[in-house]
Amino acid sequence: MLCLNSVMALPPIDFTRTIVDFCGKATVGTLSTIRDVLSGSLGSAADQMGQLTDKPLVKFTEIQGTFRKAAENLSTANDVTSFGMATAIQAVSEAFDKAGEALNIANEFTHQNLFENVQVGSVTGTSFDSFLRTEIRASYRLDGRDVSASEIYQAFKASGKTQAVVMIPGLFCDETIWTTGDDSIISRFDNLGIYGITIRLHPGLPIAENGRNLLRLLGELFDCGEITPNVIAYSNGGLIFRSCLYYAGIQKKPWARLFRKCLIISPPDGGSYIEKIGFWLGLALKSIPVLGLQMLGWIGHMRSEAMKDLSHGIIREEDRKSLSQVHRYGADLYYGELDEVDAYLAYSLISESNDPVKTWLGDGVCEKRSLEYLRESVYMKKPNPESRIRVLPGKSHFQILGTDGIRKFIEEVFV
Repeated sequence: MLCLNSVMALPPIDFTRTIVDFCGKATVGTLSTIRDVLSGSLGSAADQMGQLTDKPLVKFTEIQGTFRKAAENLSTANDVTSFGMATAIQAVSEAFDKAGEALNIANEFTHQNLFENVQVGSVTGTSFDSFLRTEIRASYRLDGRDVSASEIYQAFKASGKTQAVVMIPGLFCDETIWTTGDDSIISRFDNLGIYGITIRLHPGLPIAENGRNLLRLLGELFDCGEITPNVIAYSNGGLIFRSCLYYAGIQKKPWARLFRKCLIISPPDGGSYIEKIGFWLGLALKSIPVLGLQMLGWIGHMRSEAMKDLSHGIIREEDRKSLSQVHRYGADLYYGELDEVDAYLAYSLISESNDPVKTWLGDGVCEKRSLEYLRESVYMKKPNPESRIRVLPGKSHFQILGTDGIRKFIEEVFV
C-alpha cells in the first residue's frame, strides 16, 4: 500500500525525466570526451613512434622494426578504441532514450490515472493537494481535450445545427458519460439535430465553487455570439447547475433566462444518505479513545469538499460555512433558482415498494426523499406537470443513464 510519506518521497515524473535527459547528455558527453582524449593520445603516440623509425640512429637496425611494429600496434589500438567507444556511446545514448520513453509512458499513465483521474479527484478533492497535483480544470471539452468557449462556439456553428445542449456530468464522472458507446446520449441529441457541448469540472471542489466555475464557462459561451442552449445534468451536476443559476441570479446575468429546456437526472437535491452515514461514522470513530479507530475517523474526514456538500445538497458557499452537519437537517436549501427554468426531472428507484428500508435506499445512492426533494414544490408547479417527471423503477443511480427509458424521455423532452 502506498502511504503518504512514500507519495511525498516520489519526485515528479517531469522532474525525473529532466534528470534522465541531463544524465544522458552528461554521460554521452563524458564518454565522447574520453574517446577524443584516448584517440588523440594513441594517435599522437603512433605518429611519434612512426617518426622514430626514420631517425638515422635506428634506420636499418633491429630497433627500427620494433618501433615500426609498436607504431602499427598503437594505430590499431587507436582504431579499436575509437570504434569501441563509439559503440559504447551509441549504446548509452539508446539506453537513455529508452529510459526516457519509459518515463514518458509512465508519465502519461500517471496523469491519466492520478492527476487527471476524476474518481481520485472526487474522493480526495483538495485534501491531498500537497501530495498530488491535479490537471483537472473547469473547461469545455472537445475530442478529449480542454478547449475554449470560442472553439466550442465555432464547432457548434460549423455543425450546421440550430440548437445546442450543455451536458454537465456528476460526481465520479467526466464528459465520457455522455459520449461513450454506440448509442451514446450525445448521439441521441445529434439525431435530434442538437449539438452536444461537453464540459469537465474538478469533481472534488465544493459544489458552490464548481457552480461559479460553470457560471464563468457559460458566460464565456454566451459572449461568443447568439446561442440559447438546452441543459442536461446528471447527479451532482444538477446541484452544480442549480448553484450556477443561483449565482447568475445574484449577479443579474441576463443570459440566465436564455436556456431552452433543462433535464436533471437523479439529482441529490436533499443530499445522500451515504455521505450522511460517512460523517456520523467518522465522528463516532474519532470520539472513541482508541488510537487506531481515531485514525480511521480522521482519514474518513479527509474526503473531498464535494462529498461533504453532498450530505444535504449544499449549493451556496455561505451555507457550507454557516450550517454544521447537525443544523443542515430540516434546513430549506432551495432558493428559487429553477423557478424560471423550463425544467424536467428523471430519477430511478431500486424498488417501487413503500417499504421504509427500500424507500430509504432510493436509487442506491440517494434516498427517495432526496430524489423527490423538489418534485412537488418545483416541478409539479410548472405547466404540464404530468409530462415533467419520469421515474424508472428497478434501476440504480449508476444504471439510469444506460436505460432506454432515459433515452426515450430525452426525445420527449427535447423534440
